[in-house]
Amino acid sequence: MEGTKKTIRSVKFEKAENDALFDGYFSAITNEMDYDASMIREVYSGPWRIEESFPIIKSDLEARSVYVNTQEHIQAQFLIGFVALLMVRVIQNAMGKDALSVERIARALNAATCKVKQGGIVELDDIGGSQCFV
Repeated sequence: MEGTKKTIRSVKFEKAENDALFDGYFSAITNEMDYDASMIREVYSGPWRIEESFPIIKSDLEARSVYVNTQEHIQAQFLIGFVALLMVRVIQNAMGKDALSVERIARALNAATCKVKQGGIVELDDIGGSQCFV
């Protein structure tokens, strides 16, 4: 058959074995020569949190823009999702190593009742009890 191409696949075993030596390690290439190892980890460990945020916005925070179609509404929907994610990250950061998952924070906030006080301060009256954190 003329014109039929046959694809030959191969594996470069030496390269694969060399790459396997670094499995499980996080590596970063940087031009920050004055940083020590802990500073490098601190600076470059943030991007995974950003990547983790996109599925959170779409699922846990239910911030999909499927019901909006004008540019203004899409931008407003994005802003709402961004502010919601920012609030969750501020809460998690304040909780430190004992931080709750986004899902648990969202459930607690969804169950909360609140009052808007003078000056625009929002006071949570009730977070629905302990079942919101189960």
